[in-house]
Amino acid sequence: MVIAALPLPGTAVEPAVEHTAAVTHRRPRRLEAEVAAAFDRFWAAYPKRVAKQDARKAWNQIANDPDVDLDEIIAGAGRYRDDGQRRRGGSRYTAHPGTWLRQGRWLDELTSHTPEPQLSTADLRVRDGLAVAAKFEAMEERGEI
Repeated sequence: MVIAALPLPGTAVEPAVEHTAAVTHRRPRRLEAEVAAAFDRFWAAYPKRVAKQDARKAWNQIANDPDVDLDEIIAGAGRYRDDGQRRRGGSRYTAHPGTWLRQGRWLDELTSHTPEPQLSTADLRVRDGLAVAAKFEAMEERGEI
């Protein structure tokens, strides 16, 4: 027969085993609304808006990493959109957004630093007209007309 000792009334029973758990400090996960709003900003900045569900899936996977700066990704999408070399190639050579995200392309160094200025038709006509006027002025100074 085994006799167990019962604690006296008003006394606390201490556990026989000490529990020492390592405390890990994790960054809190982003809120779903924050991730969705950031994706919408990314989608607006990205130059090729195709395969949205695939892009959202890739975005959500990346957003689970608290060390990734979502604003940096959005800024990278803007740089990619404005990259002159990509623009010359047209949308045919623009990466799909999900692929771009999975490959971490926001970290790429782009070769062209400034986009080429896009002149409107009116601006082109004004530029050409000024060039013609300069030619006539030079011809007039030389006495050719």
